[in-house]
Amino acid sequence: MKRALLSFSRGVLIFLAIGIMLIVMNASVFFVSIKPATTFEDLMEKEPKSGMHIKGDAANVFDCFAKEETWTERSDGSRTPAKNSHYYYSIVALNTVFALEVPADEYSAMEKLSEETYYYMMGGEAPTTKVAVDGVMKKMDKETKALFLDYLEANDFSEEDIEAMGDFLIVEQYSMTAVRVMFLIGVVLVA
Repeated sequence: MKRALLSFSRGVLIFLAIGIMLIVMNASVFFVSIKPATTFEDLMEKEPKSGMHIKGDAANVFDCFAKEETWTERSDGSRTPAKNSHYYYSIVALNTVFALEVPADEYSAMEKLSEETYYYMMGGEAPTTKVAVDGVMKKMDKETKALFLDYLEANDFSEEDIEAMGDFLIVEQYSMTAVRVMFLIGVVLVA
């Protein structure tokens, strides 16, 4: 084994390491990206599950319940001003509510879609704003789950309703093309 490793040059080992890293970083999303996509309309008829590929225009968008801020901390202890990097919205589906993570540049369109959704629920016209989504349905992390639970409780969801939802789910958006390309580059480098 040692002799086989020594026969590789440093360059080959570096390519191998980079290839393995790209495969590991992108594998889970890559395999979801090649599954048939589920639309938001489909989620009104079938139960959302972790591992689904969600693609299409966002629908049934309600409130923004959280935002994520990013900043850079400098070595002298100071930091750059915080910027909103993502917003989290609640989405109604078949017998449940889940979350959608959207980048900051989609915020105004999502707010408009949220207002149109409320208007539609009160008997108005159907929403016309389109916000394209391409992502993966996943279980929420602890921090997002706590914020989502606070949101549900503030909107008068009963404990029974919340328990009936099972795992709290979120759609995290990805550039599926970039994920596929990075995964395949990793495979080529390993090969």
